[in-house]
Amino acid sequence: MLLDVEVDEGARSARLRGELDLSTTEMFANVVEPLIAAGGDVVLDMRDVTFVDSTGLRELLSLAEALGPSCRVTLKRPRRTLVRLLEISGLEGRFDVAEPHEA
Repeated sequence: MLLDVEVDEGARSARLRGELDLSTTEMFANVVEPLIAAGGDVVLDMRDVTFVDSTGLRELLSLAEALGPSCRVTLKRPRRTLVRLLEISGLEGRFDVAEPHEA
């Protein structure tokens, strides 16, 4: 499955649909580049992300690192599997999680 990313630069947010994995991380990085360039906090609506692998997790971390230590990335409505992946990898503190999705 592919990944669809809808960016709202004015709201400093993006809505993701599909899978964030090895085959989609490069596209994701290119699409969210304007959010990084503008600086500031970013919200990623993850409610429709069905799968994240280690490369997808690394790309989320790269986004957070590119924004710098004074900016936060909020993962809105992530599925429990992504929240668990963050916990297992010790990265839960690098992201704000808002309204975790129970499905």
